[in-house]
Amino acid sequence: SIFQRNASFDLRGLLGGTDRVLRSLIREGSGSPTMLLQATPCLRVPAATRAELGRLLAATRPNSLLFGVLLARGFLVQLLRQKKTPLHCEDLLLVMNTVNSSASFREDESWLPLCLPHFNARAMLFAHVSFVAPELCLVLVTTSAEAFAPLSLCRQQVQQRLQQADELRGPLFRAVAQPQYDVEDAGATEVRHFLYRVAAHQQFTAPRTGPDAGPQCPYRDRPAVKRLLRRYQHVHERVHASSKPLREYLITTDTETIVAWTNAEHELYVVLGPLVSKPVAIAASHKLLRWLRKEHAALFFTPVAK
Repeated sequence: SIFQRNASFDLRGLLGGTDRVLRSLIREGSGSPTMLLQATPCLRVPAATRAELGRLLAATRPNSLLFGVLLARGFLVQLLRQKKTPLHCEDLLLVMNTVNSSASFREDESWLPLCLPHFNARAMLFAHVSFVAPELCLVLVTTSAEAFAPLSLCRQQVQQRLQQADELRGPLFRAVAQPQYDVEDAGATEVRHFLYRVAAHQQFTAPRTGPDAGPQCPYRDRPAVKRLLRRYQHVHERVHASSKPLREYLITTDTETIVAWTNAEHELYVVLGPLVSKPVAIAASHKLLRWLRKEHAALFFTPVAK
């Protein structure tokens, strides 16, 4: 809108201090499927533990709280929102990127203005950012510039509860220590990697890649991970083509076979070897789906609305 009013405006003054956030956003877009899928990655944690965290956030929230977001190692753990006030996925990804862009948030409680464009593109909100445990970040968002004190008290109460409740801390910290799982966990030996997106709350899950991935996953270095993402981008574009969207799609390249299954409830993209037959690829995809349905309660959740 500034450029529409004044095409010669020098934007550098407004961008001052945003280098780390923008660079982090670029890295995320080029190395992770979050923006491709428009979905948030969720931490795999027992459903009972996640529900208890939701009750904890709801019990300690001040009246000024708009959203409470609990994050761990770049994964969404729990989300508290006001009734009839949803947090759009793109806004949540901006919050997560802001936290991931700087290590300074680990040092103390931070208070920063931020704009969530899907919530209100013409106004600023305020976020209280702090770590309540190692690798566990709590972001409390409010419309009030004077709400630092009550949000800080909320943070203290959450931290104290985590320190006192062994039945909550144990399962949670074990999940945080291993935020991703290996593709071998699904039990489909032909599958190299997959993406699974649930439409209801715009969340997704995927096994790990990189040097720590299990032997069934060949995507260990950065070029291989980037090539995998490009394959997903190609298939995603083909499946969602406006001219003729597809419910099922299979493509074989010189390095992979990729099967896509989409409907109103979920999207599944499965990567297999280039030599597998179509019946084998379909059977492996169905086996993977059965595992995902079995693990659904630990992989995904409904945000708490209070």
